[in-house]
Amino acid sequence: MSEGSVDQISWCGCWEKRTGRIICRWIVSWTVRGGITVGAIGGYSGGGAFQVEKFLEDDDHIKIEAFDDLYVGLDAQAVSALEDCLDHVLSFHEQDAWDNNETLYLRKDAEKSMRREGSLLLGCSDIMPTKFAPLFDTIGLITKPGDDQFDG
Repeated sequence: MSEGSVDQISWCGCWEKRTGRIICRWIVSWTVRGGITVGAIGGYSGGGAFQVEKFLEDDDHIKIEAFDDLYVGLDAQAVSALEDCLDHVLSFHEQDAWDNNETLYLRKDAEKSMRREGSLLLGCSDIMPTKFAPLFDTIGLITKPGDDQFDG
């Protein structure tokens, strides 16, 4: 990650405690650079599959890496911020599990900073913009935040 970038990245996430592991249900990291919101979103998309996508919001339209070339027209600062958001999403998770199985398991030391609601662990540095709500359906995540986690 770029030096000092973590302080400028907002995030929200939800994990589920299961026997022997804590799996990511969803996580979003984002920041604003040069008037453009960039970020990364990841989570459970069913059948044991997890995915992570980079995104950007440009003129109130959100684009995701799976469908768009996000780097066209971005300056170096925005490109760096986009990559930092992806790194931030992955930083909560056990790297070996992601590298070997593309599974997002919460790091044990990260659990301490989360609040517990039943079998779920939740954490946020900031409330999410409502404009992110369609991202969860667009990339096919089967779980998403409740309305109380958005700013609208």
